[in-house]
Amino acid sequence: MVDSETKDFFVSYNSADRAWAEWIAWVFEEKGYSVIIQAWDFRPGGNFILDMQRATEAERTVMVLSDAYLQASYTQPEWAAAFKQDPESEARKLLPIRVSPCQPQGMLAPVVYVDLVGKTETEAEELLMVALQERAKPRTRPVFPQEEAARQRVTPKTVSFPGTTAEFSEPAEQAEASERSVVQPLVGPHSSKVSKADWLNLFDNFSGKDFAYVQIAFLCAFKVVYGDFWTIRPDHPQLSELAQIRNLLTSYDNPQLAVQFVGQAIVELQRASEDEPRDLTFLQRWRETVAEVHGGIALTKTEPIVPGINQGYLLLALKESGRVTKEGASVTVFSGLHATGVSNSIEWDADTITCSLDQVAEHLSDLIHKAEEVLSPYGCGRITVELFLPCVYLEENVADWEVQNEQQRPRSLGRHRGFVVRSLDRVFSKPTQTVLSQNWQLLEDCVKAQKACERFHLQDTCPEPGDLEVFLEEQPGLKLVADLPEDSEQRQDILYDIINSAVPIALWSSPACDGTTDERLTEFETLLSASQLTDFANLAQQWRRRRIQVNNMTAKQLRLLCDCPERWPQLPDKRREDDLLVAS
Repeated sequence: MVDSETKDFFVSYNSADRAWAEWIAWVFEEKGYSVIIQAWDFRPGGNFILDMQRATEAERTVMVLSDAYLQASYTQPEWAAAFKQDPESEARKLLPIRVSPCQPQGMLAPVVYVDLVGKTETEAEELLMVALQERAKPRTRPVFPQEEAARQRVTPKTVSFPGTTAEFSEPAEQAEASERSVVQPLVGPHSSKVSKADWLNLFDNFSGKDFAYVQIAFLCAFKVVYGDFWTIRPDHPQLSELAQIRNLLTSYDNPQLAVQFVGQAIVELQRASEDEPRDLTFLQRWRETVAEVHGGIALTKTEPIVPGINQGYLLLALKESGRVTKEGASVTVFSGLHATGVSNSIEWDADTITCSLDQVAEHLSDLIHKAEEVLSPYGCGRITVELFLPCVYLEENVADWEVQNEQQRPRSLGRHRGFVVRSLDRVFSKPTQTVLSQNWQLLEDCVKAQKACERFHLQDTCPEPGDLEVFLEEQPGLKLVADLPEDSEQRQDILYDIINSAVPIALWSSPACDGTTDERLTEFETLLSASQLTDFANLAQQWRRRRIQVNNMTAKQLRLLCDCPERWPQLPDKRREDDLLVAS
């Protein structure tokens, strides 16, 4: 039975986000707040309806936001009860906390949420505490905007808007005359900054297909003027629509940011339309006019992000569903995108897939092609696939999974794209991740000293269960050349030891490998020596090249597990059983 005392917070969540809900509840209680959460407070023998009634009487309701939460039927009455008490959000009865990419609609759309997507635990905890404050006033006095103030003193009292798109579709001779004339104000006199109407007219020249390029232009411009956006703005405002970017630019009210942004947008759109050149005259005139009327802001040259300069990663986590459906579905596939040079995971609208293990490859082709389209504006070429597999699937011959290329012709995954296998079990273990970070630093030091391969632990006899956890303490990697037991349970015991050791890179051979110990060691060391071990894209590419060599059966039977402290997928904790009382 739930305590009758009114609590500070009721944590409302869907079963898929139970791990997040419990973490949030723990943080709040650790900070001295009282919390009611179904996982802890709805006990056997209690009355679920009455317990839920008492829960919704809490001072505030925390919504653990995800697609699963928004789509569930039984979570809606939970937040609706708080919404009814405070429809205008004056008392902030609702506290939405987004834990996975999703977009609240309807009455929830205008309610500001805390965004924990892609954050570290420290960052997430800080954001929760900031969200509870009445104001977000900084603790120290802001830096005096001296340069900006000086620029304002020489700015004219009126600003002429740089025309409309129609002006620049004139014949060449008329356009030349327009160049010599003064552009007539469109929105009339206003402050010394770029007005909201000016921004509206500018963004009328962007379409939905331009979004990724506009987003890149904004992030690049912001970095030039202020610094890294995600660092400067720990609240992480949404950048998933053109209107959101426009509103942010309007709110910063900075002509220098405006000029930098439009310059970057021009070069990105030029690069995107190389095959069919696009008339960007309006953007160029808009930029020039804003620069001129705001004290002669220098029109510095901007460079496009060159394709291939960043590396894209498609993260695929295969989580066992715990039961097999009538259609044979036994795993749920979660996906995410990352790119080097981009601080946070990149949002995209790929669906979560539930299917059998044999059917994963059928969906993989579409995911790869879609991921490369989404990542292209970020300067990424071919992606690297990172497969997060549970221990039971670590010896799956993923390289032979049949996918389709761009022309819909069959290819093995091992030939189609570079991939590496990572540990799903490590995703759920914070202590293991902590040790992994320490071992990763050791690996980086060994790579810099060009001694990584020789520092890997060599295991040439079959280890007993538990041995490797001892042998691999403070080791950058493992070369397991010994024959492992044929019994699958015994092999899994050894693989679990590798996982728990948190060694960054481990190599061994499949049961089908008939190569000698020396042949395996030679293959392992050849791969390690040829690879940049802290760059998984390069490691995947080198492994791919070794596998497709004719008659190199030892390479084909090689198994590789690698993990780094970065790019963890967002998914629920598999170790916690679904609470049947929670809406599903």
